[in-house]
This record gives sequence, structure tokens and C-alpha cells, in this order.
Amino acid sequence: VRPPGHATVPRRAGFPMNRSAVPSPGGVSPAAFPRWLVPAVLALSVALRVILALQGGQYFFGDESRYDRGLQLYQALATGNRTGVREITALPEHALFVWVGALMTAAQHLLAQFTPHGDWSHSAHLGFTIGFGAAVLSLFSALNLFLLHRLALVTGAGEEEAGWALLLMAAANTAFYYARHLLPYDCAISATLAALLVGLS
Repeated sequence: VRPPGHATVPRRAGFPMNRSAVPSPGGVSPAAFPRWLVPAVLALSVALRVILALQGGQYFFGDESRYDRGLQLYQALATGNRTGVREITALPEHALFVWVGALMTAAQHLLAQFTPHGDWSHSAHLGFTIGFGAAVLSLFSALNLFLLHRLALVTGAGEEEAGWALLLMAAANTAFYYARHLLPYDCAISATLAALLVGLS
């Protein structure tokens, strides 16, 4: 019941009241949004990160020295040095990243076998192949794109909205900036996004 004197505001002709009828950015309808774009963006993101990491630039930031504890943990595990493992893991700083670094170092050592620097009894060979470890670690930032896309779908976004979210994050420099460096930021974001995805599913 409308109060006396209440005027009905006429709806503008052609204005969509339905959310699904609202035109999308650029005039692309949800049905026309290319589904191949998601795997294409992810594949390109992986390729760019690996190429960038293999070009070097590691240890530019002082914080990258945190990665060395993971390297030391891998070496202690590989040689059966239990005392070394206890000492390394007893330190409280970045406790989980130490284990991530150990896994990255294991992948680095495996990939190094396909190069002349696979014998890590020479410490210099470890440095020559550090780009492999950085390349594997950089995959976390590409994983974040996938997790964001899935999170958008889980929270009610349509395929088009989730696709735009993926594109925006892929184009953001902050999601690419540390790809070549041995830092824990991207894998920490991966853990956060994964927790949100599991919790909201």
C-alpha cells in the first residue's frame, strides 16, 4: 500500500532490472566469453615466469637468504644428517617456508641432472642451477591465478566475472613482480587462497 501522495517512478525504457541482463564490460555476453581463455592465460603465465626465473636475478633482495635454510634442510635430509635437520627446523622464523624451500631445492637438484652442473659435491654447481629452484617456486604465483578464478566461481561469480578476475590478476604487476626471486610471498598467498577456497566450498 502506497502512502498518499506517493508517486511511482516509471522505469526507464530498456533499462535491465535483471542482473543477468546487465551488459558485460566491452559488450561481451557471458555466453560469448571464450572458455579457452582461462587455460591460455594460465599457460602463458607459467611460461613467462619460468623464462624470467631462468634469466637469473636471484638474491637481489636480502630477504632471499631465507631460501638458504630450505637448501640446507634438503642437503641435511639427503645426507641423513639428523642433527642438522633438527637444528634447521628448530628455528622459528618462516618455519613452513623452510620446508617449501627444501622441496624447491629437490626439484632444482632433479632438473640439474640434465645439465653439466648436476654434481652438487661442488658447491658452485648449486649456484649455477639456482634459476631452476626459482622457476619452480615461481609456479606459486601462477597457481594463485587459478585459485582466484576458482574462488570467484565458488563465491557466486559467473564464468565471465571469474574470467575478468583472472585477467586482472594476470595483468597486475604485483602478481608477477617477485616471480624470479626466492621469496615466500607468493606461496603464502597460495596457502591463503587455498584455505579460502576450501572453507567457502
